[in-house]
Amino acid sequence: MDRINGADWVNIGGGKRGFRDQNAAAGLEGTALVALWLNDIQENLFKVIEDEGLAPAAGDWSLLQKALRRMTRGGRADLTINGFQSAPPGAPADNQIYIVQPTGTGAWAGRNNYIAQWSGGVWSFSLPLTGMIVNYWSGGTKILQFDGSQWVSLPGTVAEIEAATPNKIVMADQMRAARSPYFILSAGAATQSIPSNTNATLTNMASTISSFLSDPASTVTGSKFTVGAKDAGAWIFMGYTALVLGTVASGGTDFRLSVARNGSTGPFQGQPISAVNTYGNSITQPFTVTAGDVIELSVFHNTGAARNASSTQLAGFRIGGA
Repeated sequence: MDRINGADWVNIGGGKRGFRDQNAAAGLEGTALVALWLNDIQENLFKVIEDEGLAPAAGDWSLLQKALRRMTRGGRADLTINGFQSAPPGAPADNQIYIVQPTGTGAWAGRNNYIAQWSGGVWSFSLPLTGMIVNYWSGGTKILQFDGSQWVSLPGTVAEIEAATPNKIVMADQMRAARSPYFILSAGAATQSIPSNTNATLTNMASTISSFLSDPASTVTGSKFTVGAKDAGAWIFMGYTALVLGTVASGGTDFRLSVARNGSTGPFQGQPISAVNTYGNSITQPFTVTAGDVIELSVFHNTGAARNASSTQLAGFRIGGA
């Protein structure tokens, strides 16, 4: 795109070519409008409009505005929507935004997973970007993320996260801030007997509370996280477990946790045990992982007898975008 270059252009400052009006009394011609310049403007505008999936429409003075709204919407990290549903609302308010839940019906037919906005009496549609996050209200704020083919539910409220992970090793704001692949494993009420003076892998986490992973090859099962290529990178892992001790002597006994990668334990975190019935411990460990790596949680204690581990949890999120 260039500035006007037709006959009788004028310098409007700083060497910039501009227009002048015709002045018949003074014998001055107005700046000539040339087809090249007009086509230049037209095609630059339609490049924006058509790239956003809109078609030329005579008489529609809002096409450029609609295209810019779509561009802005797609680039936002958080968009508040009015609903996630398959049928259009009966009486939408102007500028309300919805996600079309498969399978779309009525005016939303064929628009599965699209963002639908009601404006000026008509629906406009745009495809979401992979990794886009939206919020909506449905008896409490919910969070959805588009994984490239569907909208998946993320942990929605602090209360939901804390209810699922009673020891609060993972908080909702951490997951939201990460905007990245994550998982949360929990043992629930299951316990596991841990021998004394042995590095034991915790295998009692049968429940996957929540997860969002970019690579189908990534799995969260059997108390461990296996990394797919698309989820490789820098991660922060967090673990928690509690030992049911019964009676032990104060001091001189240790209870430690470690995040293990491919069977090799990392640095242990822990402290001497006090003479209490149940003693909890947690760990936070960053790792850079590659495809095929397996992450597990290990525990060690030297209390002199086997002890039951309970309330075990392992979670992690990748640092950086999806």
